[in-house]
Amino acid sequence: MSKYSTIILLLALMVPAKAHAQTAKTFVKVEPNQCWEDVKDIVHRRATGAAIDETYHRLTVERFASLDGDLSMIVAVTPDHDKKGETGCSIVVGITGSSPYGQKANALNGGSNFRTALLIAGEVSSLQKARDKKAKDKTTH
Repeated sequence: MSKYSTIILLLALMVPAKAHAQTAKTFVKVEPNQCWEDVKDIVHRRATGAAIDETYHRLTVERFASLDGDLSMIVAVTPDHDKKGETGCSIVVGITGSSPYGQKANALNGGSNFRTALLIAGEVSSLQKARDKKAKDKTTH
């Protein structure tokens, strides 16, 4: 019986948190400038018409536009440190726009923001591992 109560408790805690999530943030242990270059490449491969802001390391991808306003996905990269003090970058994904449906889209899209942030972070990590392996192979040969 305790197994089922644990599952119900976890579901009860996850549903309200997911409904109110507006941005997702995940940490990757990759040098921040390299992280930004990788994120730009990943977003351009998966989305068309992404606007780049090199000053703030931010990409904007338009998702919805109407006479009422627009909604766009923002992907930002910031230098950061983890709890151990290791240098890396944080990837932040959120929804922004002037549409009156913006808040509702944020609430409904919170889970998607987390999936998108984790997808990008996973690709950045695998690109870094490939670079590390290539550098290691060069030094051993």
